[in-house]
Amino acid sequence: MHSKRVITIAIGLSSALLLTALPSMSLAINTTGKADSSKTAITTKPVQTNSVASMNQVQQRSLGLLMQNYQHCFVARLENHANPSLPKTFAVTIYEKHNTQCGGDPDTFHRRASYLIDRYGRVFKQSDIDNTLDLQFQFNGTPTVISNLAQFQHPTKLILEKFGLKLYKLEKRAADTFVIFNVLDAPILTNEHNSKIANSRQQLFEQLLIANGGWDFMLRSEGRHEYYVEGSRRKIIDASSYQK
Repeated sequence: MHSKRVITIAIGLSSALLLTALPSMSLAINTTGKADSSKTAITTKPVQTNSVASMNQVQQRSLGLLMQNYQHCFVARLENHANPSLPKTFAVTIYEKHNTQCGGDPDTFHRRASYLIDRYGRVFKQSDIDNTLDLQFQFNGTPTVISNLAQFQHPTKLILEKFGLKLYKLEKRAADTFVIFNVLDAPILTNEHNSKIANSRQQLFEQLLIANGGWDFMLRSEGRHEYYVEGSRRKIIDASSYQK
């Protein structure tokens, strides 16, 4: 039986713990270019304070992919962004362009969206409400698969063992930032009707999320029971698009 659940757990963490160092690679951008619910108007024309040449190659590629969604009637401001969790990151702010062709007051520029591009070419959209970061991508790349787990040591593995789960394969997607834990079938995952087991399952998700630094992950049983857990550090865009 194949079932899938999406679980959202809000846990505030001060720092992120990833399973491994991220590789230098860019990724597909999945931005819609739709207007945000709130806009900030400025009366000073936005200027590009840093040359694109200051970015590395993967950042430049990701910037090009991002700007494909804002080709007409938009102008971008690019500047360094100080973030201890995302070193060597550039902030990209998109403003509406007002002129004869696009309309609007040419002396004002409304902010449409804010993004961060880190040194690995990952693009994050920054929320206007709480400054949380949404990673912009689709699961359309070939995953990194780890089947020999004898040498794999990470707090998440200890949590799985604590709850009686045997990890037999680990998949890493989206530039190795999203992890799918593949485990053998166990009642804590396959029994969805027992309230006591449900409480234990919730504790499992919460402890796994903390051990994974608050980053989203998926837990998949051998019998294809899947639990997609959303953390407070990042929300995955288009959760249903990963390659199985």
